[in-house]
Amino acid sequence: MVVPETQGRQGPFGAYRTITQEEAKSQMWRGIPYERQKEIIPVEWFDAWWAAAIGPDPVGAAQNPTVVRVPNGVMEDLQKYWMSGKRYYDPAKIVVPTLVIFGEWDVDTPSSMAIDVFVGLKRAPKKRLVIIGEGTHWILMEKNRLQLFQETQLFLESRSDRKEGKSVPYPFKCRR
Repeated sequence: MVVPETQGRQGPFGAYRTITQEEAKSQMWRGIPYERQKEIIPVEWFDAWWAAAIGPDPVGAAQNPTVVRVPNGVMEDLQKYWMSGKRYYDPAKIVVPTLVIFGEWDVDTPSSMAIDVFVGLKRAPKKRLVIIGEGTHWILMEKNRLQLFQETQLFLESRSDRKEGKSVPYPFKCRR
């Protein structure tokens, strides 16, 4: 996995990094074939997301160009653990039902990483792996996002209660 923001970086990260509107669009469209980018994440959807992302940050919104300030904790974790061959956590210690979902075109979480986590879920009483076709790391904003919602809902509603031997839905609902 190559994460451009961490590649070759030395020393600690700051609290956040800034991303311009064009940089964000470029990151979201990574992995999507060029001719399909505007179909998978329509420009209008991206623009609505951008407006919502800068709304709560008057500092980023006041910069020229406008930026979204993104916390760097995940980047530090990637550099310190995942890119160094260390795990931040041990999937074998997870003891609850676990759903792993990723998109076919996700360049941030390659299929090998998702499958590795899934296989490592040795103690999870139930585990499910779902690959959403034509999806990236930004599937939440893409045309196939309803598959993400449906798979999540299906997983939440299919809890198995082993004591009584019957299927009992989780008391959660995903809202669409």
